[in-house]
Amino acid sequence: MTTAAGVASFLLPSFLLLLGSAQASSAAPGYQANMTGEEDTWAACWPRSCARGVLQDLLRRRLPARGVRVRHCGLRQGHSWDAADIAFASLLGVLLVLLVASTAFDVVATKRNIPDEEKAWRAWFSLVKGCRQLGAAACPGLTLASVHGLRCLLALWVLLANSYRADSLFPAANPRFFSELAGAWWGKPIALGAGQAADAFLLLSGALACHCFLRDRGVDETFSPAGLCKFYACRLVRLTPVYAVVVGLHCCLLARLGSGPTWDAEAGLARDACRSGWWRNLLFVNNYLPGDPQCMGQTWALAADVQLFALSPAVLYPLWKWADRGKAVLAACSVLAVAAPFWCTYVAAVYDLRPASAGGTDVFPPLETWSLMRATPYLGGIALGYVLHCTKCPTKLTIWIPKAVVVGGWLCSALLATAAVLLSGEYPRADYPMTAACLAGLCPLAWALAVAWCVLACEKGYGGCLYDVLSWRGFQPLGRLCYGVFLLQDMLFVARRGHSGSLQHFSHFSQIERIIGDAVILLTLSAVLYVTVELPSISLCKHFLKPAPRRGSNSSLSGGLGGQLGLARNIQFLSNDSFAARKNRGGPGRKTSPVTPATAAAR
Repeated sequence: MTTAAGVASFLLPSFLLLLGSAQASSAAPGYQANMTGEEDTWAACWPRSCARGVLQDLLRRRLPARGVRVRHCGLRQGHSWDAADIAFASLLGVLLVLLVASTAFDVVATKRNIPDEEKAWRAWFSLVKGCRQLGAAACPGLTLASVHGLRCLLALWVLLANSYRADSLFPAANPRFFSELAGAWWGKPIALGAGQAADAFLLLSGALACHCFLRDRGVDETFSPAGLCKFYACRLVRLTPVYAVVVGLHCCLLARLGSGPTWDAEAGLARDACRSGWWRNLLFVNNYLPGDPQCMGQTWALAADVQLFALSPAVLYPLWKWADRGKAVLAACSVLAVAAPFWCTYVAAVYDLRPASAGGTDVFPPLETWSLMRATPYLGGIALGYVLHCTKCPTKLTIWIPKAVVVGGWLCSALLATAAVLLSGEYPRADYPMTAACLAGLCPLAWALAVAWCVLACEKGYGGCLYDVLSWRGFQPLGRLCYGVFLLQDMLFVARRGHSGSLQHFSHFSQIERIIGDAVILLTLSAVLYVTVELPSISLCKHFLKPAPRRGSNSSLSGGLGGQLGLARNIQFLSNDSFAARKNRGGPGRKTSPVTPATAAAR
């Protein structure tokens, strides 16, 4: 024991790495912050002969003024293979065989000029076909062009916010960097922006769910229990395989990717969390049953999205079958969605419930990751999708909106978005219960209205240069990778913290450099994940779960012609040529009578 102490004392200057003081920061939804005050953290590699108790006594003698606690002590050794590792490795092996066989078949079939229809399922796992489809652009008019760019920008915003939050857990030479950033008004979109970005994604998800539901009803005019099962199965088949592979990587592969004094404390913790809580993630209930610690904490938003999607037919079916009743149901659900965060926040303030984050400055209730608390943007997305579908007439007509309304819409959208971002977290509920409750209910509504107007204006020809940017063709392949980037970023952050071996000095320039590197790595990994796992899942969904066209069905409108004409009566439509002429002349142009049921049917 004396020899071990002497070796440790001799090697202390060489092996002891002072990592600095780590300052506590507010934990965002789905993340746990264990540090509640300032403390000094050390990490070092020692000879195997130095026992844990000897090191602790030595540090106490060298630092008598501070209490010393050994949080983690492990030996560098090889990882043994258990049943879970073998099962996941076997699954990856089967996937590799399918990829090689399908790619070889696709190459041979292409040389023999066999059409794609005859290749069928045998080319689903082809890497050549996957890379081709990844870079392909969708046909104009079949997708919402501005959504691709908006989704990419939101994914970049999420990466920026999560990167800053993950780096705030690093031992830093300048620990006040992140606290000062969160306190500045211009830093709030970065420090607290992940919540707003998640709400925007929920709005886009609701809009696309409504748009696709009503579009499919134009192909298959029935919606039986079997159709409902297909509606759910298609969503799960597209999301779950990729999700399961990433969870498996956390459980079986992440801990094998490195080593070091802090590696087991970071990667080992993430591995153990996913091994104990993987079923919560794959059942999409991890926002209600998060576990401690959590597996892939950022996926609370994915669970909330799936739960809201599961409830969406209660609103979508009435909108399709009975337009007026559906609008009343949507309005009632929106009122309840606004009232729920208000009530929970006020009750939490009155009864002094435990805040959701360590900082105590949140305006959301402790149940902020529950789908009920995030329903406002999703319902706003359903309303947006309904308007987009109903204003898409079968004769290539375009909405004409007065210029004053367009300008006012953009100004209101900018004001609402700015207020929602800057007021979020501004009033702690313990000190301002009523103000915090109002903000909890109204900020998501304001943010949803702002984003919804942006999409609506861009899709209907009033986005100007913003639409030109968002509809850039390059955003389409990048938008397909956003799901993989979202799932993989936690693994990258864990690996970065685990490999840290020295003090970090943070600056905005270094953060930008790091985020650019993170984006490149995540896009590369996400492309591999998309081609090998996600694209075959999409092919499976399209082949088995999409409704087949009905023979003799000419209707492509939700709820028949009258459902759309009810909205069209209040909107003036112009043909594309007349609309372009009006825009070029800058004036109202010649008079055009509004659409009536008879004229619309004739067109």
